Amino acid sequence: MIPLSSLRKGIGLRLLALIILFSSAVTLISTAIQLYFDYRQDVSAIEQRLDEIEESYLASIAAGLWNVDITQLKLQLEGILRLPDMKAAIVQEDGLAVSEPISVSFGQKSENAALSRVFTITYREGDVVRDIGSLYVEASFTGVYNRLFNKAIVILLTQGVKTFLVSMFILYIFNWLVTQHLSTIANYVRSYNFNSALPTLSLNRRKPHKDDELDAMVRAYNAMCQNLLKAYDELKDVNAKLEDDIAAQREYEERLLYQAHYDLLTGLANRVLMFDRLDHAISTAQRNQCYTALLCIDLDQFKNVNDTMGHGVGDQLLVQAAQRLTACVRECDTLARIGGDEFVIILPEISEKSLALQVAERIINAFTENFHIADQDHFVTASVGISLYPLDGKDHQILLRNADLAMYKAKEAGRNCFHFFTEEINQALSKRLELERELRGAVEHGELVLHYQPVFDLKSGIPIALEALIRWQQPNGSLRAPDQFIPIAEDMGLLQEIGDWVLERACAEIAALNKSLDYQLRVAINVSPKQLQEAGFGDSVKRHLDLSGLCTDNLELEITERVLMDDSPETDTNLKKINDMGIRLSIDDFGTGYSSLGYLQKYIFHTLKIDRSFVGAAIIDTNTRKLVETIITMAHGLGLEVIAEGVENLEQAQLLKQKNCNMVQGFYYARPAPITEISRYFASLPNIARAPLG
Repeated sequence: MIPLSSLRKGIGLRLLALIILFSSAVTLISTAIQLYFDYRQDVSAIEQRLDEIEESYLASIAAGLWNVDITQLKLQLEGILRLPDMKAAIVQEDGLAVSEPISVSFGQKSENAALSRVFTITYREGDVVRDIGSLYVEASFTGVYNRLFNKAIVILLTQGVKTFLVSMFILYIFNWLVTQHLSTIANYVRSYNFNSALPTLSLNRRKPHKDDELDAMVRAYNAMCQNLLKAYDELKDVNAKLEDDIAAQREYEERLLYQAHYDLLTGLANRVLMFDRLDHAISTAQRNQCYTALLCIDLDQFKNVNDTMGHGVGDQLLVQAAQRLTACVRECDTLARIGGDEFVIILPEISEKSLALQVAERIINAFTENFHIADQDHFVTASVGISLYPLDGKDHQILLRNADLAMYKAKEAGRNCFHFFTEEINQALSKRLELERELRGAVEHGELVLHYQPVFDLKSGIPIALEALIRWQQPNGSLRAPDQFIPIAEDMGLLQEIGDWVLERACAEIAALNKSLDYQLRVAINVSPKQLQEAGFGDSVKRHLDLSGLCTDNLELEITERVLMDDSPETDTNLKKINDMGIRLSIDDFGTGYSSLGYLQKYIFHTLKIDRSFVGAAIIDTNTRKLVETIITMAHGLGLEVIAEGVENLEQAQLLKQKNCNMVQGFYYARPAPITEISRYFASLPNIARAPLG
């Protein structure tokens, strides 16, 4: 059974209220109708009594009035007032017939009578009928109203009790049949939990002969629970997968965000985050009227470690370098890696320039100890360039550029030091930019030319080859040597374009020269490491040979020792393709790099060139002379011919001849000259054998 407190809140209370309201309305309406008819009936009864008064009392009153029998009149009037609902009765003699008319009354006449009637009193004397007065009778509705009120009270009380009893009975029946089962269903629903299994919903009642609405509801709810449970299981699976996907997506986004702002190798800020921090530091310095220092740090000798020991060792060195740099700065400073071995430090809100100097000194001192990696010690120093806001720039691009320029100035000063940006550096930059502009114009307008320096067989003195050397011919006719613009061209990204032009022009000019001389001169062309790292370089060489008609035997490509240390697949592919085509390979400037003799066996080389620094020093230095002799002996042992560069006097030539050097080139034999002069020189030689070109 449902407690009363629940009934007060539920359908039962509303049902009881509706039953009472409806029953009360019906009772009130029916009672009002009944009272109305009773009222009409009582009024009709009063009117009927008035009619009876006229018939029963009027003759007696007329006789009493005619006979002036006051006692009789009073008795008659008293009799009228004894009738129900009669309030007043008055007999008034007609004043026209007598001087003092008689007036007899019983009761109090009202000003606004509910119902009254005036009867004319006549008296028949013989055949004569006389009007002798009037009878005024007034009825009151007070009795009617009292009877109606009492009747209404009785009806309402009896109907109210009946309505209440019927309502409570209906409420009990409704609760027994419906409400308690609805509460059972509600309690089941409230206690239902997807995580704990509940028995199937059932109602504690006698099974009806035929299923009713509650049975249909229970079946529908049980079916719904089954569907919900199934859907919940599916939703759990989907939700679990979705959570995994969201977690993976969040992890991916966080990883992307980290990669977008931090260097993956060292964990330091990258260029993007560095610029953001630098902009913030500039804004703060501008607001607080202080300095912001930007330190650009480049590791000296790092490339040598990377080339000789491999990128794995280089990466470990970078990590250790980052740790040393971190120890040199404050927590509020920003340390970032913006390039291979290039780091940047932002010092925000410094009051004096000397604070930047102190940090730079700590950095230099931090690199005095060797890096111990893979059981080996590596000595790497740092060059530091410093720019200051607002003295050296008002935005991050200019500050970084100027710090970078100051860093290169430190490298020029001998490395392992620091340098502040100065106006002299800025002027040098302006000159550099002007030179870059002129160089770009030179490439576009064909101001680059080739000069050729003959290579002589040392024993016979016969010129057997030419080395192609690039020159930059100025509008005024003067020439710039390659060391004045080739490094700039490499920085500008023009080296591949220039190298391809040299290859094309040299092949074409030497092919034409050989054809005109009916002789097979060989041309040696310097190839940069970047050219060999370019995919398709071998195909480009073959294309130029095919277009020019130059034989592959007559082309020799000179590469530096640094190329041999390059493990890139493009370099390996290009060198093998060059070997397969039969093109000669020469090692240029041997002894100045860090090559390993093992690399000489990986590819087919034909010539080894001794650098001019050894040739000049061999005359005055015994150790250098022994080194030159060792190089020549080693090269011959490997089946290589030897060319000595930079031979400038007879003494050098004789020494090289004693050491069995195969070929020589230098100012003593011939200076580089344009193709027209070279052509005239060879054309003037009888049988391609004459004194050296002066």
